[in-house]
Amino acid sequence: MVIVHVLLALVVLAVLVAANWYLWRRLFRDTTAGPGRARRTGVVVIAGGWILAVGALVAERAGAPFWLQRVLAWPGFLWLALSVYLLLAV
Repeated sequence: MVIVHVLLALVVLAVLVAANWYLWRRLFRDTTAGPGRARRTGVVVIAGGWILAVGALVAERAGAPFWLQRVLAWPGFLWLALSVYLLLAV
């Protein structure tokens, strides 16, 4: 049973990584002439958004202080919604 959960988690993680790589590629790599500030900014935006989203989920589940949950929740959950809409739009 544990193996099934681990495999499911790996599949979900692979789908998330592939979807975010696809977003970065379509929004930043394909629209710029070459490596530079715009591509690095895209990496920071996408990775930072997911760090905030995971932080918001972990803070909520772990029972972190309310102020920390509130600080992480707005940008974190907003990024979750925005990433789904971006993926659907692209």
